[in-house]
Amino acid sequence: MYCEDLGFSIPNETILEIKFLKYDDFRSMVFNDKKYTIIGGDDVDNLIGVDVDGKVWFLDTVDEFETYISKGLKTFVNQLELYRDWNHPPLDDSDEVNDENARQFALEIASLDKDALLYEENFWSVVIEQMEDGLL
Repeated sequence: MYCEDLGFSIPNETILEIKFLKYDDFRSMVFNDKKYTIIGGDDVDNLIGVDVDGKVWFLDTVDEFETYISKGLKTFVNQLELYRDWNHPPLDDSDEVNDENARQFALEIASLDKDALLYEENFWSVVIEQMEDGLL
């Protein structure tokens, strides 16, 4: 759905278990003493928040921690759409095939945000690890 105030579209569909709120439903929230604009989440109480610097974070409300996702909302949308549209070979039982698929995808994610894979606990690092394990 196109958001005139943002100047770009956010996905209507669920991607990687994440569903965006409608723009008018974005809301402010303080989480771990930091202010976020909540833009979406998943169905198990995890939220996606944008901090005051514009960075996007995965907010685990059960275990109360945040994980870096992206340098900005537009970049995050582009990364999700890249995941959705990525034309990779089918998942395979072969570790080599899964590792190569994940490596190629990691290069594309990193080209959008060099910090996306900086730490192994970052959102995209976890996604890529799941790809390597043949889970995604």
